[in-house]
Amino acid sequence: MCFKTLAGIITAQCRVSDIPARFGGDEFAILFPKTDSMTVREIAERLRKIVNDTQFRTESGVPISKLTISIGTATFPLDANDWNTLISHTDKAMNRAKSAGKNKVISFFKHDETVS
Repeated sequence: MCFKTLAGIITAQCRVSDIPARFGGDEFAILFPKTDSMTVREIAERLRKIVNDTQFRTESGVPISKLTISIGTATFPLDANDWNTLISHTDKAMNRAKSAGKNKVISFFKHDETVS
C-alpha cells in the first residue's frame, strides 16, 4: 500500500513531460526533460515534503509510522555525459542523502568525484 500511495504522489507531482518510474526495489526515478538543476531540486524538495507530511496506511487502513524519502539528483549534461554516468551520479547523491540522516535532497556536483 505504501508503494502504491507513494507512486500516486510522485505521479501527481510530475508534469506532462516528466517520466516517473519504479527503478527497482524501493527506489523510484523521475526523468525531467529539459529541466535545469535548480528546478529539479525544487521539485525534489517539494516531493520530499509532501511524502513527509502524508499519513501512510497498511492494506487494512492502519496508520503506519512516518515515511521519509532520500532523494539524489543529477542533471545531463552538467553532471554526466551519458545515461550510465547520470544514473551512477544520481545514486551517489542519493546515498549521500541517506548517510546525512535520511529525509534529505542532495544534488550531485562534479567535485564530488574527487572527494572520497
